[in-house]
Amino acid sequence: MTTGPPMPARPPWTLSVPASSSPQIPTNVQDSINARRLYRLSGAAPTWSVEPGEDPSPYLVSLDWRLTKAGLLGSDAALRTHISTWPASGPDTAAARAYLTALQAMPKPVTPLDLAEANRLADLAIGFAESADLPELAAKIATHLLQWYPGGQMVAIGKGYEYIMSGRPVHMLAAATLNGWDSVQESLKAGRGGLWFHGEDISGAHPGALYLGLVNGIDLPGAAYEVPPVIFIFEFGEYLRMPALDYVSLRHLHSLPVLDYLPPNIPAQSGIVQPGLLEQDALRAWFLAGFNRLADHILRWQNFMTRAGQLQPVTQQQDSMSIGRILYVSGHFLASEERGARLADFWQLVDLYAGLQGGGIPRLFSRKYWEEVVITALSTLPGGLAKLFQDYATELYAEWVEQSVAGVIPPSRVTSAGVAVPYQKSPRTLSPEAFLAAHLQERRDTLHGYDLQDPVKAALLAIHNGSLPVRLPEWGRLMLFALLSDPVRIVERRFL
Repeated sequence: MTTGPPMPARPPWTLSVPASSSPQIPTNVQDSINARRLYRLSGAAPTWSVEPGEDPSPYLVSLDWRLTKAGLLGSDAALRTHISTWPASGPDTAAARAYLTALQAMPKPVTPLDLAEANRLADLAIGFAESADLPELAAKIATHLLQWYPGGQMVAIGKGYEYIMSGRPVHMLAAATLNGWDSVQESLKAGRGGLWFHGEDISGAHPGALYLGLVNGIDLPGAAYEVPPVIFIFEFGEYLRMPALDYVSLRHLHSLPVLDYLPPNIPAQSGIVQPGLLEQDALRAWFLAGFNRLADHILRWQNFMTRAGQLQPVTQQQDSMSIGRILYVSGHFLASEERGARLADFWQLVDLYAGLQGGGIPRLFSRKYWEEVVITALSTLPGGLAKLFQDYATELYAEWVEQSVAGVIPPSRVTSAGVAVPYQKSPRTLSPEAFLAAHLQERRDTLHGYDLQDPVKAALLAIHNGSLPVRLPEWGRLMLFALLSDPVRIVERRFL
């Protein structure tokens, strides 16, 4: 398998479903695919001719509904119209109103627990509301929150039902390629869905949480309340500084200060990126555009094909699953302040990103990759955020290299030329950047256990004190920016 830059998509393409006990694509499935108007299937089983149709609809859309202290800006009809594009849902509006009443009885939060309780009640009120009552419930919640945070606002981001349904044929085609149409038909009749139906998928990610944690893990810009048709985001209009509850729980309640792997040369203070409040709207627009770029990329069949134009639904499915997992893990990572949790998420993300592109883990931590892919992606951020994040990324990489090399033992192995690594067959000196990349590959492998009998692992691990750069997990934040900015650079097309 090789990777390369995108190639021109010249239809018609071909789609083959290998013979099984039922090699013929069921007529209802073919009709369903054609009805979506994204692709048209013609021909006969097992090889079909595929031509593109209309462009897919976006997954996320900023709705013309915004509630501020000045009242509703936009249109209540815009929100209601979008909600009506989804099947009716909502289990119990009476319960929703009870949670709203409990929220309205609360005073302004003072402690993290107060704020957590307020957000819990708001989330339950929106989650229990029937579809027709959502706009009213959301407006009343926003009105109460605005009494506490008068500079804030509640915005609504719609999720595309049509986008989600347009992705379902890929699940079925991949399942049929792997298991046969008879298996797919049986699963659908049993109500169990298609391949990986309850696993990771971009439609199950939580964009609101990703957006709110995007910039740094200290400031709290708002809260997101999500239901299937829409995400309501209340932005406080100020950055709240409250101790993260995961950090409080582990360190102060369970007496577990996680200080593992800390390097000896930690700076007294480290900077973070903090956007101005006037940049929040621009950042939200950039995030929505980036999320839609990613969603669009993994939905288009032609992004996953051989050089001969053979579409590969299994490759598309597996990359979509990896993307879904990246978004899930990134959401947890961005919401966590506790170091152990962040490191665990970091190692998961390293493996997931490495699986989407060639070159392995060392390439992901090379200076060339960092400058050409990540720092270039950060240049697309709006306004002054681009320069702030580019400077931040440059500073982080230099810190990772410095703190990684500072853990080398004995110190005499570090010279102006780099780090002398005693490889058994051919000892050599690696540049500081190359040492960082090689060492992290071996540290990642230790998650499966330590193997100092392996000469390569022994050479890189036995000369190090085991510390890790203190801000190494921030790699996951900046890689998310790169993924949203240009998915083609991260999800490298497979030409089989």
